[in-house]
Amino acid sequence: MQTIFVMVKCELGKAYDVADDACNVEQVSEVYSTSGQYDP
Repeated sequence: MQTIFVMVKCELGKAYDVADDACNVEQVSEVYSTSGQYDP
């Protein structure tokens, strides 16, 4: 099994919806949420 981190920029207030959708992907076993600035 590989560990992969995917960063997703989403609209304000939609992070929980995006996380819920990610949880429904069969190959996804864990979902983490972070917020704040990042390096583009």
